[in-house]
Amino acid sequence: MRGWVTIIVAAVLSGVLLGGAAADVQKGARAGTASPPSTTDQNASTDDPIEPMSVEGWDGGAYYDDFNGEYYCELSDDYGDGVTIWVGWDADGFYMTIDDPKTLKLEEFKDIDVTLVIDDFYKQDFKAFSLGTTSLDFVFGEDRTTIEALRKGVKLTLYPWDHWYTLYGLGNGIKALEDCYRRHS
Repeated sequence: MRGWVTIIVAAVLSGVLLGGAAADVQKGARAGTASPPSTTDQNASTDDPIEPMSVEGWDGGAYYDDFNGEYYCELSDDYGDGVTIWVGWDADGFYMTIDDPKTLKLEEFKDIDVTLVIDDFYKQDFKAFSLGTTSLDFVFGEDRTTIEALRKGVKLTLYPWDHWYTLYGLGNGIKALEDCYRRHS
């Protein structure tokens, strides 16, 4: 489970990750290019993954959190201009963290009402948590409807910002995360 350590690590990250983002973030342009893993362990350990994974531009793997003695699986992708998205599976289920220094101007450590729109087929209101001034954390748990929408989707739009991100490769990434967590839990 991700706890207060997540908040501290994310706060440090938001202070380190500076830069701007394009009006809308498209990672599809860099699909298929080799890039070093940009996974930042948000669960207390900065060790390399015990089982590295790379899925369609998403890099990471299985990790062991020494702080709470649990395994989790996490992938991330660098969208450029300081924007990074992490997705993972842990004891609480599926989660996603978006760090976007240009778009997300948040009050730290607060619940925030966010509407997620995936393509034209899914719209849902969520409580996200601001891990810092530029990072939003969503815990979807075992919400199969949202997880499947993310797996099948092409474009994720966040409101109230009216800002979107491509979901290229995320469908296979989510499947890999779920399989990874089953192997290690």
